[in-house]
Amino acid sequence: MKQTNLKQNILASTMLGAIILTAGMLYYTLAVPSGANKTVLINPMTAVDIMDAKELRRDGDWEQSAKLLSTHAYGSDPQAQYEFAYQIVRGWGVERDLDAALNLLLSAVQHPFSDRAKAAFELARIYRMSTGENCQTLAFEWFVKSAKWGYSKSHLEIGKAYMRGLGVDPSFDDAIKHYRIASENGSASGVFSLVALLEKGMPGTSGDVYIARDVLNDFMPMLEAEASSGNGRAARSIARIYQSGTLRDKNMSLAVDWFTKGANAGDSASMHDLAVIMTDRLEAQTQDFSGLSQDHSTLEQEIIQLLKDSANKGYGGAMTALGRAHLSRKFDLKLKGAIEWFEQGVSAGHAGSMEELAHLLIDGNIIKRDIPRAQKLAVQGAKLRHQGSINLLETILAARNSTQERKG
Repeated sequence: MKQTNLKQNILASTMLGAIILTAGMLYYTLAVPSGANKTVLINPMTAVDIMDAKELRRDGDWEQSAKLLSTHAYGSDPQAQYEFAYQIVRGWGVERDLDAALNLLLSAVQHPFSDRAKAAFELARIYRMSTGENCQTLAFEWFVKSAKWGYSKSHLEIGKAYMRGLGVDPSFDDAIKHYRIASENGSASGVFSLVALLEKGMPGTSGDVYIARDVLNDFMPMLEAEASSGNGRAARSIARIYQSGTLRDKNMSLAVDWFTKGANAGDSASMHDLAVIMTDRLEAQTQDFSGLSQDHSTLEQEIIQLLKDSANKGYGGAMTALGRAHLSRKFDLKLKGAIEWFEQGVSAGHAGSMEELAHLLIDGNIIKRDIPRAQKLAVQGAKLRHQGSINLLETILAARNSTQERKG
């Protein structure tokens, strides 16, 4: 890949963003068969049940919500299929089953309905978490369809795919383009990803911290306004900017404040990141506990609770962190508890859990030795471009080849 002129990319991406959104609307009209491009009408009684189920979900009564949705999801109603699949993916009130959710979503997206684009997004997320040969390619294709059908959040995932080479050839230009579209549609995560990529670049394209700062200045008022109004992701993005210290002066006190606001707003990643900061300070025996509890035992309890709350919201990083905490017996946690959290992390598609569980399967100390499964997990993590999984896979393959040569 040739070195890229960043300023030209940024100017071009602004114009391309408008073109892509327009093309997306055209695609939606063209993709739906003639006479079927209107939103599917839902049976009035089904619609009432779906509204009731969503209200139950908002109130935290996941089991009753799932029970109500399940009565309609296996019929022909795409909205019920989407809503029930949404809960199955997260394990809200029903056993987590990605295959069942996949089948429901594949049925739902065949029909135009109000949340068709969101259903395509959830379908893409499942493919991204899956292990099949073409799953990353399928994930990318469904994220693209979701974006073309009008769900702007998909542009963030498309940008990530182009940045990491997930199901598509890596492309700095395309990653910037889609991150910018996500940012212009109010995505706090899009802003953070955009400025981080502009700052650091990627293989073949160098970054430019000054351009990244200029772009951040453009979006910072939006981030602060969103965060102040209760947007947890915006608060997390601001916190990470102050934590990094490259685009703004490093200020851990402000980072803690913003992570706390994000956590209080229900952002699972903020909960995880705040817990990591608290753990680091606890382990360093630092006296700088500004904004945090001073008592160590209280701090340990807060760390565990933050990670559990984050994990219960489906954040894979928290599941991995809890597994590692059990593995190292931090906070008086039991060793065997690591397996359950790593298994959950694998189900959530977190590559860190894949690597950790693979190591344990190779060692065979606290779980039965299973080299084939360890290799499968390493392959799964490697497909997500996780360096630890890539390194482990190379080690497994080298050991296998060495064994075969000795036998030969």
